[in-house]
Amino acid sequence: MKSHTEWLRKLTALNPAVISRLGSGNERFAPHKPLLLLCVLELVEQGQLREPKLSLTPDLALRFQSFWRVVVARWTTKPDLRMPFHHLSTQEFWRPLTKDLNRSNHRSLTEVVEIDASFLSAMQDSEFRRRARAVLVNHYFPPFEQIALRELTGIGAKEVESAADEIKEEAREYARNTARDARFRIQVVSSYLFTCALTGYSLTTVSSSSIVDAAHIHERRDSKNDDPRNGLALSKNAHWMFDEGLWSMTDDLKIIVAEKTFADWSPEGFSLRNYHGRQLFFQRGCTLRPDSKYIAWHREHQFQG
Repeated sequence: MKSHTEWLRKLTALNPAVISRLGSGNERFAPHKPLLLLCVLELVEQGQLREPKLSLTPDLALRFQSFWRVVVARWTTKPDLRMPFHHLSTQEFWRPLTKDLNRSNHRSLTEVVEIDASFLSAMQDSEFRRRARAVLVNHYFPPFEQIALRELTGIGAKEVESAADEIKEEAREYARNTARDARFRIQVVSSYLFTCALTGYSLTTVSSSSIVDAAHIHERRDSKNDDPRNGLALSKNAHWMFDEGLWSMTDDLKIIVAEKTFADWSPEGFSLRNYHGRQLFFQRGCTLRPDSKYIAWHREHQFQG
């Protein structure tokens, strides 16, 4: 059984891939392992990880890809969750398993990990989680990304912002916006159970998470509001049509369509008009609902009907 101190020491030795052409500081470190560990710490923080087994799920993929937005300007390759999910086993954080719960010897086969009991126990301690986040952010991310990750994870400024004074305020704001966007996406898409509120369609994969976006009802550039009740989970097409004001909703969550403002055609008979008068779709177990004040703003300022 390793102590909390031993696990913190391990967090400083993740052995990430290094790309020297990116610089000589933290910017040269691949972000995959530390980002996944930050996601796992968040799952524990929210009471969603108490058992030792952790599976590849759409929820984990959503969190990882949302955190990835913080580093995408630096690390432009497509995020591959399977890489750190499998390879963190080399630092003994967990044991990789196949779908049948046999030992996995390759990332393409790893579907479940069995977390080391003492590491899982350490993560249940709030002080350990605080220190672990600070260690990960300080050791593997450049100052610009540290600000975004501080905002995203709730770490105190003194713990990670040692070089922040060198960064221009506009860069700081961009980083904060990136973090807020990631948080909003996690809250809305997961709360709607990865299902489009207009069509009821859901499609999730480990590699790309979900077909749905987190759409602001009262647009963010005007409201600066990332309240999850100011959000809808919408498929790409439904999101675009909503932002264009081609449809909106009543206070009792019935869909209204601006039928005279567009022409559409589909070989399979899909038409936005068919949704007029229907209720928004909510999966069983989805408790989040949009707030009427945001709905009213959309009807007044965006809806074209």
